[in-house]
Amino acid sequence: MQRKFPAFKILFAVIAVGVIAAAALHVYITRQVERELVSLASQVSPVGGLEWGSIQLHPSGQLRIRDIAFQPHMVAGQVRIGQFAFTAPNLIELLLATREFDDGRLPASLGLSIRSLQIPIADSGMDRLDLPASTGLPFEAAGCDGRESLRISDLPHMDIWNLVSDITLDYRLVNDGERMTLRMSSHTQYVAGLTLDARLHLGSASRDLDLLARAWAMARLEALELTYIDLGFRNRLDRFCAGELGLSVEQFHERHIEAWRVAWGYYGLAPSPAVVNAYKQFVSDPQAIEATLRPKQRLPLTAFTRLERAELLEHLDLSLRVNEGAAARASFETVPVRARVPNEVAGEQPEEEDDQEAATTRRIGWIEIPMAQVARHTGQRVRITTRAGDRVSGELVEVDAEYLHVRIRGVGGFHVRPFSRARLAAVEIRG
Repeated sequence: MQRKFPAFKILFAVIAVGVIAAAALHVYITRQVERELVSLASQVSPVGGLEWGSIQLHPSGQLRIRDIAFQPHMVAGQVRIGQFAFTAPNLIELLLATREFDDGRLPASLGLSIRSLQIPIADSGMDRLDLPASTGLPFEAAGCDGRESLRISDLPHMDIWNLVSDITLDYRLVNDGERMTLRMSSHTQYVAGLTLDARLHLGSASRDLDLLARAWAMARLEALELTYIDLGFRNRLDRFCAGELGLSVEQFHERHIEAWRVAWGYYGLAPSPAVVNAYKQFVSDPQAIEATLRPKQRLPLTAFTRLERAELLEHLDLSLRVNEGAAARASFETVPVRARVPNEVAGEQPEEEDDQEAATTRRIGWIEIPMAQVARHTGQRVRITTRAGDRVSGELVEVDAEYLHVRIRGVGGFHVRPFSRARLAAVEIRG
């Protein structure tokens, strides 16, 4: 007599086989990723140490790498990532994507995300690196004591001691590589949220990686939309720059707008009155800026690196929307390139003076004083430059045998910070 198996036993067997297969697949893929990470750690070892925690293949369609840490040799601070993930619509498409990469094809869609990227600034050595710290808005620090944009070393003086960001990147190929839609977004605590949506024409007839690489060289932009959401950075910047210059925030706003307008002239451009007014509105009430760019004719992506700003804007229709207002066309006039004058304060014209020394002093703004005379200037505004290259401005409140005590204004209020005389390169006062 033939023996029958109960249905539940068959179901149990199927589930058991599925669980075993899934576990084996998980082990196989995570070991592949582990090998790639070991290889990457070896490659970056001359500049720093790379470590990571768990590697997970999640049923939602994510391959997750948690607790990544990179320790550069040159600085004390450690760059950390809470989670790095590749993302597909579901687990099956994620597995197919890994197979397509192995076969030399780009998956039709894929995403990656970085959660809790932490870059320490203060007390790590990062602030001693001469790196830019722009949010992406052009000339956002114009008029701020000789700056057009900020540096990493400026951020601690704005009460930003660490950069904490979430970043995502997603793409989708249309018609097997003919077109691509691309979305990038970032959210940086106390700074800004930035979203970029782009439509590109690739003209590829295949998702073969070699063919796509050749197509990318000829790719052209169809449309680009940018959204910038301020998360408190503009107010921090205004207070910092006003403090550097000894001005009120309202006075700095006037100085900044004029310096911003002048800075465009260094690139042969003059913003229209509508653009200037829109930017004034944002500076006085920093919420959001939305920009839409559409090429007037076919525009290859290489134009964004090959052309000067003035030439590039001639090929684009640009519209701006500020703080939920109505979108309006933005235009820039091509003008003769404005020559940069050393020590010039953008937005201010040097006055005619009979006394050449007085005119020079006015253009310079800050005058270095001998260390032996520093105590005479107690109660005045000073600018200190350390031997490490850091620069701090504030009120000199006390001088003793070992330290200069400077009252510094931050977003959270004032605090007095001691500076060792032995570590100072220069002390300056306002001319």
